[in-house]
This record gives sequence, C-alpha cells and structure tokens, in this order.
Amino acid sequence: ERWRQVVDYAAAAGINMIVIDLGEGLQYPSHPELAVEGTWSVEKMRAEIKYMNERGSEAIPKLNFSTSHNGWMGDYSHMVSSKPYYRMCEDVIRDTVEIFGNPRFFHIGFDEESATAQDQAGWEMAVVRNGELWWHDLFFIAGECEKHGARPWIWSDYLVNHPDTFLEKMPKSILQMNYYYHPIVNVPE
Repeated sequence: ERWRQVVDYAAAAGINMIVIDLGEGLQYPSHPELAVEGTWSVEKMRAEIKYMNERGSEAIPKLNFSTSHNGWMGDYSHMVSSKPYYRMCEDVIRDTVEIFGNPRFFHIGFDEESATAQDQAGWEMAVVRNGELWWHDLFFIAGECEKHGARPWIWSDYLVNHPDTFLEKMPKSILQMNYYYHPIVNVPE
C-alpha cells in the first residue's frame, strides 16, 4: 500500500513527525455524515498511527478550519461561526485528539482566509471571516485543542495583510508556520 511505503520512506530518511491532513479522510464518531467513499475508520487510523509510531514518526492531526479550505465540513462549511458549526468543531477536535492518542500538536490551518472575498471570487459561495470574528473563531478552535492538551498550530497567512493586529493579538501558545511558494534563485554557494 502506498501509504505505508511513504511512512517507511520517511522513517528511513529520519523524519520523526508527519502531519496528516485529515479532512473527510477520517470517520469521526460524532459526525459520520462527514465521511465519503474511502474514508478511513477509527480502527484503520489507529492502526496506521501505531505503524508510524513503531517506526519513530509522531503522527500529528491537521484539520483546516479556514473558510477557503473547509469543504471537508460538508454542510457545516456553509454555517461558519454559528452554533451548529461550533458544536461540530468541538466534536471533531475531541474525536481526533482521542483517536490520535493525545497528540502534542494539532494543526488547524487558517490559511488563505484574507481580508476580502477576492481569493474566493470565482467560487459559487464565498465565506470570509474578518476582524474580531476571525480572532474569535481562531481563539475558539485553538482553545478546543488546548482543552484536550494539544498545542494549536496554524499557517501564519493572516500576518501578511494584518501585521500590527497579528503581532499584537497572537498568543505565543499558538505555533506559527509560514510558507514560501517562490523558488529561491541566485543563491550564493
């Protein structure tokens, strides 16, 4: 199976942590309606986490709660910042932490949710949180991870368009991850 080949290759290369972007790839006990054809059962995911751990790789869950990457939420992606949405977030975070055996980190995404709907202009439905609502939802979801002992981890995209607010409000308890899409050219030797 390709999955185990990748895990074996990573272990042989000395990789000791693998972030698994779950989305609809895991059967959440509290929300079976999020599953699609081919979704892994809880038993299958636990077996693969055990397989990874036995090879020295720590499994870290990732569920992207950004409005530009939340298709895995099914109907809940159209209910952002509502009571049913918050309940679903609580439930799937709790399920995931339990299935992963209390991971140290939980990547919650939050990337590519800019200050305007421009990034989603070609979509049939654009949903973008702004200002205090963005911060509220970030703190809510991060708090759910922390409640279960996992340190929240996000993409730091919000910093690009909101540097002052980001640096002022972002707690050090939330692990930051940046990215760079463009190749580095003319690197001196």
